[in-house]
Amino acid sequence: MTFIRLGEANTDDIRLVIGMNRLRHGYLDLAPELEPYFTMGHHDDQVSILQSYRLGYQLRLSRLLGGTPALVAAINAVLVGVIAAIIAEAMGTQDLVIVAVGIIAALVAVIGHGTMMFRAITYGRKEHRSRFPNK
Repeated sequence: MTFIRLGEANTDDIRLVIGMNRLRHGYLDLAPELEPYFTMGHHDDQVSILQSYRLGYQLRLSRLLGGTPALVAAINAVLVGVIAAIIAEAMGTQDLVIVAVGIIAALVAVIGHGTMMFRAITYGRKEHRSRFPNK
């Protein structure tokens, strides 16, 4: 449940960035001469949203893995693997089986978290409708 809430927090961040970009766009409609003073995006398309996160920012695997949801997913995967190994040991299985069960359980957890992250990002991109795209 915590993992889902972290994903929602990231979604909220993106929505706030979109709102700020739209406000900057509104300011520039009123006073276009201010454009050289803006360092963040003033459009609400994907490129401008990423620009507002950081100048030169691109959505890369390293950025996804460095985020809080990925850290929580890694901790969860380790815990799932350890708990699965403890259960396998309690059932009296051999050491090699215990290790295999722990590794497989951890990998399943990683795949599950990765799938949820991918779906959230894909859904967010698909649902976003730019009102002021960069032409």
